[in-house]
Amino acid sequence: MSAMPLHRPAMVARAAELEFLLKKERRLKRGDPDAALPPLDAERVAVLKRHLRGATPEVCGPSIPDAPAREGVVVVETSRYYPKGEGDWEVKPDGYQGRKAMRAKDVFDCMAEQAGRAGSAAPLTPAQVEMGRTYGELVRWHMSAGVRCSSVEAMPSGGGGGGDLDWIDRVVIRGREIEQLRQRIGDGLALEVKRVRPSERGERRAISNRMLVDAICIYDMSIPTLIENHGWKEKGSLRKKLHIALAERLDVMAGYRDPLVAAARQHMDRPKRESA
Repeated sequence: MSAMPLHRPAMVARAAELEFLLKKERRLKRGDPDAALPPLDAERVAVLKRHLRGATPEVCGPSIPDAPAREGVVVVETSRYYPKGEGDWEVKPDGYQGRKAMRAKDVFDCMAEQAGRAGSAAPLTPAQVEMGRTYGELVRWHMSAGVRCSSVEAMPSGGGGGGDLDWIDRVVIRGREIEQLRQRIGDGLALEVKRVRPSERGERRAISNRMLVDAICIYDMSIPTLIENHGWKEKGSLRKKLHIALAERLDVMAGYRDPLVAAARQHMDRPKRESA
């Protein structure tokens, strides 16, 4: 086994301690399925898991500190064009000393991970995921548009006040883009409550297409959480129905209104499975 980097000893120790406590819990449950760790040990397990979730992946190098509050991350590789011979170019990784970058894990990453663990295809195509992330980033930017940076580096150059005008123009343009996308989302229902007496309906509430898209793309909410928040009992059939509704809305938002065109694009975007 290769030696661990010097900047990782604390995380290595925490991982070993967590493994010890989890083995202890498994031994207890073998004797009694209802047994649990003592309160202090259980609290320590929760703390260790939180710290390990914030660990920096080794491939990202020692310059990024471990951060328990960071939650999950996804390793990404940045690249750029480099000259190749005369008049040609090629794409190569450009990480410093071969290191990779990382970004926060979002709900779309979690969907793909869950599908992978279940041995099934991802519920959304790469194009649909890109549309969802673009919409979410656009709305979050617009929601915080009133907060201007006061640092010298962020101040607009020139003395004619054009920077403020440009800022306002950007806010207006982004607002129009959001409105156009929301018109494409429409007012339809992704999950409808059947017409029954209120006493039989219980606490279940309908989920509109707009609620579905906003919850996933803007607020990074999982579909099971959305289902439970609207009073439904979470189950596979409802989850699948909302995945399909989300995929359809994202296709429409991207401009694929024709169902045949959307279906064809979805088929083309899905990764091909390797034959055994």
